[in-house]
This record gives sequence, structure tokens and C-alpha cells, in this order.
Amino acid sequence: MLKLYSIAAASMILLGTTWASAQAPQKRNCGTMEAQARLEAENPELKAKQAEIEAQTSRYIAGMAAGRVEAGAVTIPVVVHVVYRLAAQNISDAQILSQINTLNADYSKTNADASLIPSLFAPLAANSGIAFCLAKTSPTGAATTGIIRKSTTVTSFSSNDAVKRSANGGDDAWDASKYLNIWVCNLGGGLLGYAQFPGGAASTDGVVILFSAFGNSGSANAPYNIGRTATHEVGHWLNLRHIWGDASCGNDQVNDTPTQSTANYGCPSFPKSTCSNTSDMFMNYMDYTDDACMYMFSTGQAARMNALFAAGGSRTGFTMSTTCGGPVQPTTCDVPAGLASASITSSGATVSWASVAGAASYAIRYRAVGAATWTSATASATSLSLAGLVASTAYEFQVQSVCGGSLGSSAFSASSNFSTVAASSATYCAANGNSTADEWIASFAFGTISNASTGQNSAGYQDFTSLAAASVTRGSSYTATYKTGFRSGYSSREYYQIYADWNADGDFADAGETVVSRSSTSANNLTSTITVPITATVGATRVRILMKYGTVATSSCGSFSYGQVEDYKLNIVAARASSAGIGQFVASLAPNPASETVYLNAAFGREQSKVAIRLVDMQGKALWSSSLEAGQRIEAMPIPIAGLRAGLYMVQLVADGATKVLKLRID
Repeated sequence: MLKLYSIAAASMILLGTTWASAQAPQKRNCGTMEAQARLEAENPELKAKQAEIEAQTSRYIAGMAAGRVEAGAVTIPVVVHVVYRLAAQNISDAQILSQINTLNADYSKTNADASLIPSLFAPLAANSGIAFCLAKTSPTGAATTGIIRKSTTVTSFSSNDAVKRSANGGDDAWDASKYLNIWVCNLGGGLLGYAQFPGGAASTDGVVILFSAFGNSGSANAPYNIGRTATHEVGHWLNLRHIWGDASCGNDQVNDTPTQSTANYGCPSFPKSTCSNTSDMFMNYMDYTDDACMYMFSTGQAARMNALFAAGGSRTGFTMSTTCGGPVQPTTCDVPAGLASASITSSGATVSWASVAGAASYAIRYRAVGAATWTSATASATSLSLAGLVASTAYEFQVQSVCGGSLGSSAFSASSNFSTVAASSATYCAANGNSTADEWIASFAFGTISNASTGQNSAGYQDFTSLAAASVTRGSSYTATYKTGFRSGYSSREYYQIYADWNADGDFADAGETVVSRSSTSANNLTSTITVPITATVGATRVRILMKYGTVATSSCGSFSYGQVEDYKLNIVAARASSAGIGQFVASLAPNPASETVYLNAAFGREQSKVAIRLVDMQGKALWSSSLEAGQRIEAMPIPIAGLRAGLYMVQLVADGATKVLKLRID
């Protein structure tokens, strides 16, 4: 995600004005890492999946160094989704083609400005071997230009991936295993664009670019009018990090890029030395310089990108793609894959799956785990919103492709499971400061909550539970960011307490529910790490932030002289790592990986007999065992792992002669 900072841009946003043509930004700033943090919070399995991608990348690069593997060549089919409200946002085919040409030049080191690379870095400049084309074959096998135009009533989009969903005024992704999806739209909030790293959900995989920072003609505005915003963001899509590693003298996981202190902006003069290097590689596409001043990838970056297309790589499917050629009709109606669930509440959820070539529509069936009958629905897109569900209930769903004609329909997919959250009716005690004239809570962010208070002389208590709840996962850690507002010329020590009602019993008095206690005189952002207990009650609950002048608060309730209290809504979801099913039985382990304790969560259908549970090592040696009766639901059953060596283990679940395995990694 690239953010634009300019007074003119900010003024237009505040006035609610839509950019018909974007203002020239003053400074490039990418927030793809912020998008990554959001996805990690939403999907606890993402870190482990991307760790596997990193391991495969390391093996590939080691193989190259030893001469065992060579970089190949791959052409990536691109589909450009132009989502527009105003005519100026409906960019021309010529502007789109100019961006494809820029990508091909930049990734093959045939860009004209490659001659400007300083002699220090010239030997490292690389042709990645990666090319791009506008797709000529659609997912249904029909001919296409690779350009989709979608009119919308949405004034501007944000980084919440709404532009990637037809239901939200955007356009659904094409099969992410065969196409690079690029959405071009009007981004609000000063965004230039953002990308999704490999390993994320297929339904949101791709790159989003502001229409006035795309290509090198038409509506493209300087200093981002050469197409390097897309070059940068596609680099993220190909697993490249920012060249400074998003930390002071950080690590971008590439050996031949010099360590540098932070991002560079504009057009620096060579050499520019930081972190004891000879010079920053500020002309690298993964820095923050202007379009005209970035013009190279390094050999190490090229190797890192190529690892994705090697055997075992997460984007290896592109090496077999034929969608840059003419139409190839599908010969079978395939079973949908990539089933996932999101936006889970006490009464609803959104289910999704990957598109299938040749499918005209999809049949979906769902039921409570253990129920005898299914509820059926159909969808023409690759997602469906379910409503009327029962709170605190485990559900399963399956999807079938409906291709029609000689292809008929596929079988239904295997089940994917999710659990609705509990409905909450807890009543919380009152708390407030009597005056906010001198100090107040200026802002609070936690999970998906990001809220600025009304400032000086606001109410001593503010109820923000009408805002969307922050979904947090049991066993996961999150950063809370908060800030004190002071009247002009004044500062003092303020004492902060943050409370979370983990067991949803209507108070913050239980052990472990005071999650932050600290003081500060700073008017800058303060941060604290909050870990959601694995035993936290799934469903709706509340978090309270209390700021008090002078002394630490002794209670989450009551009034005090100076300061402020704010309440927000949380939605606690069960950990989804290492899920498995036995018939109408679902289970998961969390945290996973684990170091001291791991917990088993499970729900059983009535059709099973007793279920045996065993912890075994990779040689099959039993280390621990237990059993549960049919029809039971267990919450946070501890599995003893103290004293076990680091490595891989298995938790076996055995019922009626069938065995399912949950993999467990101990660090």
C-alpha cells in the first residue's frame, strides 16, 4: 500500500471530494507491510504458511549457489480490473498497455534508464527472466482482452480489499493460480496502491493501484507517471521486501542489497552512505524514490522471485499457464478448491472458494456440524454470505462447480468448517473522568479498530462499541497503539490501564483481564503487546482503555478527576491452525507452533463412538493419550508438551476405525 502525503490531497479528502485526476504526491510511502499485519491478524495460519515459502526460497537460492538449479523464464498472464465511478478513472487500453510494457522492461533490465545505474551496482543489476502479458483466455476458456471494466457507485476504495469483491462494489478476482490480478481504481486516504505477499488467500491475491499512478500515459501524474508503482507492488507480490527491511538497518532477506537505514525519497545524489555501507541502492525498485529515479532489481532479488516458480514454489502454476495464448476449452468440470470463511458473526459468515475454469455457477450446501440435512444455495460469484445461523455453533460447508453442457457438474468439495461467535448481552460498570480540559485519549488502535477521539473538552467517557468489532484470535498477539492529547503548553504523567473481558462475563475483574498498566508523559504514540488467552471465550466482548492523571487507577469502574475512559467491542474467534475433521468432528490446535503449552479445541457429532486422542512423535511413539465421549465439545484442553524436544509431532484423533492427524510443531 503506497500512501500519498500532500496538503492538497488531504484537503480534498476532508471535503469528501473525489479525485477525478490525482494530485502530485509529495512523498512515496508504502504500507504493504501494514496490509500484511492485517492479514496475519485475520488468519493465524498465514505466518506458518509464509515461513514454509521462506524455507523453500532458501533451499532454491542455496541450490543456485551450488549450481544445482538455474533460474528459468516465466510469462505471467495479467488481468486488469478497471473499477471506475468517473470517466477519468476509466483508463484507456493504451494506458494499460503502457504499464504492461513498463513491467516487461523493468523485469528484463531492458528499461532505457538502466544505463543510469552507478558502476558500484551495475554488476548486480539483473534480468529476472519474468515477463507479463495481458491474458487472452478467461477462466471459462473464452477469448478475452485481459481487461475488465466495472462501473461502481463507490466514491473511493481503501486497503480493506473491498475493490476485490463484486459484492462490495469492486470486481472478483480471477483464478489467482493462473492470473496476476491487478485492480486499478480510485483509492482514498492518499493511497497509491498495495499488494499481497505469496501465501495469502486466493480471493484477494494480487495488486491494487491508484488509476493516476498506473502506466506512463493518460491520467498518470508525475512524479509517479512511469509505471514504477506497479513495478514496486508486483515486486511485493513476487515476495520482495522493502530494501531497508522495514527497520533501521534492517534485513530485506536479500544478500546483495546493501543494508540501509531507512527509505529514500525523491531523487538522492550518489553516493549516499548509511549503516556503514558505501552507498544505499536507492535506485532499486523496492525503495521509495520517485519513478524517474528507480531503475533496477538486484541478482539476489531476481533469485528470490524465481524461487516462487521452481519446484515446490507457491506460484509454480504459472510455469504451465497457457492463458497468454488463445482460448483453451476446459475438458472437465473441476471440484472447487481454496474454501475459506470470513466475516464471522453470531448469526452469519461469508464463505468463498477459488474459481473453476468452465463453471457457470456454483452450488453451495451448509449445515451445523452433526445436523442430518443441508441448506442449499447457489452463487454466480466465488463467495456467498450466509445468514440466519445460530450463535456459538460449528458449521461446515461444501461447494460444487456447475459447468453445464457436456461438462455437467463436479462432485461437491470436501467440507470446510467455521464456528459462529457467541451473542453477548453483558452489562458493564460505568467509568469516567470528570474533566478532559487538560488531557484526553487522542486515539486508540487495536486489531482492526483505529479510532481518533473528539479531543479536548470531550466527554470523560465515550462509548465506541457501535464501531465495527476488532476480530482477534485466541492464542495470538496484537499491538495496541494509543496516544495522549494535551492542551497547548501542558504536559503531565498519565496512567493507562487497558482491560479486556476475556470470559465475556460483563466485568474486567478476572485474573489476566488487566492487559496493560503503564504511565507516560509523552504525547507520541504508545504501544503495548496484548496476547489473547487461548482460553478466552469465543464471541463478542469488550475492551476498555482508561487514562487517569496523577495516579494509577485501582479499578475499571467509577469516576476520577482528570482523564478519560473509552469502550470498544471485540470479537474473539477460535484459533484455526491445524484443523482436521472426522466425519462430523472438527478440531484445532493452538498455539501452533508451541513452546510450553498447546491446547486442543474440538466439537463432536453424535454419530461417533468414543474418540481417542494421542500425542505421538514422528516415529509413531505414543507420548500421551486421552479420550472423549461422542457429542462433547471441548474448550482449550491442555496437551502436555513440557520437556519435549523441538521438532514435529502429531496429535492423532481416532474414532470408529478412522484416524485424522493434526500436525504440531514445537519450538
